[in-house]
Amino acid sequence: MKAETSGSNGSIFIDPRWHEAQGYTIEKEGDITHYDLPTLGKGYTYEIEEIHSCLRQGKLQSEIWGRQNSL
Repeated sequence: MKAETSGSNGSIFIDPRWHEAQGYTIEKEGDITHYDLPTLGKGYTYEIEEIHSCLRQGKLQSEIWGRQNSL
């Protein structure tokens, strides 16, 4: 599964398994450029780290992504 966003100036393709993508490609005016973007873990590492941080600080919700955003 590959995610694509296209517009009049070009396209952006997020590597397969976009929820844990390790890079993306930009195609513009016939030029194709790939960017590596290594991530930690398998896609949810950052969320887990934020939850742990909130728990350590006694917070009931994240300041980055609150309950309203999750609805």
